[in-house]
Amino acid sequence: MNRYFPLVVTILVSIETCEILINNPFTCEEIVASLKYHNEVRNNVSLGKTILNPAKNMWQLKWDKKLEEMAQNFVKKCEFKHNDNRPIDAGENLAMKAFPNSLKSLDPVEMMDMWYTEYYNYGRKNGTTAHFTQLIWGSTKFVGCGIAHFLDKAGNPSYPYHTMLVCNYRPAGNLAGAHMYDKFLNGSKSCDVGVSSQLYKGLCGGVG
Repeated sequence: MNRYFPLVVTILVSIETCEILINNPFTCEEIVASLKYHNEVRNNVSLGKTILNPAKNMWQLKWDKKLEEMAQNFVKKCEFKHNDNRPIDAGENLAMKAFPNSLKSLDPVEMMDMWYTEYYNYGRKNGTTAHFTQLIWGSTKFVGCGIAHFLDKAGNPSYPYHTMLVCNYRPAGNLAGAHMYDKFLNGSKSCDVGVSSQLYKGLCGGVG
């Protein structure tokens, strides 16, 4: 049995007791899969395929190497908390998975899907939705992610192995007083900004 943690609590692992096992940048295949996941989620929301209102001017995300580098540098610190030193215009989503013994092959998209499951908390008084809202924030244009696998020598001995995922976004979402995205109204254009995506009918700015 494995344990999943979207960021609802802060878990600090001392760098002295954290042994990094794998800290490699995303492969080309992982980048493609991560972008596909993000943009398919955004496209479904934009087209009104969820309980949320359809959107207009929601951007197709592109990969950003600087955001990736920021995320990769942070995950190797083994601190399951938000990066207080990231630029003010950069958003952030985090997730972690704990294993009872050794590391297993892990799909980053599987961890990203933890953020989407917060969709089911939407409209409820209790339950976090901040990861989900960053995932679909309409004005966000870029994403970059990092992942690390480590051994926590001083943590829960039943689940000592961890995989931590961080994705940074720009422009940042979850701005106080702002809406997640512009609502689509019948008769209006789906994209008043940029151009319509060639890959995703509900998104803007992509060129294939």
